Amino acid sequence: MKHFKSHFSKAMLISTILVCLLLVYALYTMIIQMMQFQYTSLSFWGICLVFCFVIFTLIFAFTQQIKDISITETDLIIKKMCGNIVIPIQDIQEVFPKRSIVYDIRIWGISGLFGHIGWFWNKQTGRFFALVKNGNSMLFIKTRANKCYVISCQNHLQAMKLLIHK
Repeated sequence: MKHFKSHFSKAMLISTILVCLLLVYALYTMIIQMMQFQYTSLSFWGICLVFCFVIFTLIFAFTQQIKDISITETDLIIKKMCGNIVIPIQDIQEVFPKRSIVYDIRIWGISGLFGHIGWFWNKQTGRFFALVKNGNSMLFIKTRANKCYVISCQNHLQAMKLLIHK
């Protein structure tokens, strides 16, 4: 079994820190605003709803970020902070380095908060699921079931060679 860690690029780390600080400030502001209303008012519950959405977004982005990948004799295991994605190596049809994700269209995804996470689309590859912390070390993986993933990890070219030769 071979492990490849996934680390933040400097830009993504700075972006994550800034977005987290902005969201924490927004949460603080919402708490101050909620204290000015009675809990029976519509304004209180509107702010409370937005507060819960922001908390959910933070928790979701943190738990779904990529931690590392492992390549075994039979599987590619993409480890997230909570949960794994297991792809049988025999089902991998194509693997190649991906150049950029910045201009890809976000179908249902987030960028800048713990990485690029979610469903994206571009003209060349179509729809794919991204778990990327470093846009300079990405791999595009297509399976026989026509599922596509974009992941980032250290030594992504070495990981690609291992996946191709298995």
